[in-house]
Amino acid sequence: MFSKGCICTLANVVIANPMRANLFHRSCANQRFATFDVAQAKEKSYHNEHPTNQFLLLAIEIFGCLHKHANVFLHDCVNTI
Repeated sequence: MFSKGCICTLANVVIANPMRANLFHRSCANQRFATFDVAQAKEKSYHNEHPTNQFLLLAIEIFGCLHKHANVFLHDCVNTI
């Protein structure tokens, strides 16, 4: 059981495909566009409506590009070990 004031972080890992027809042209011009696109869609779905819930979006492209949140998260994990 969580005490009052405890923040619960929920991680959502999503894999983006930059080869999708609606993303292909913009993904060619901007390397991480597909990760930004899926992250925006998830942010619309998961609003931080409750003050004790925090959502961490970890978007990764199928070719290995990371969204900035995923990059920071992995960097922090490596530095804590």
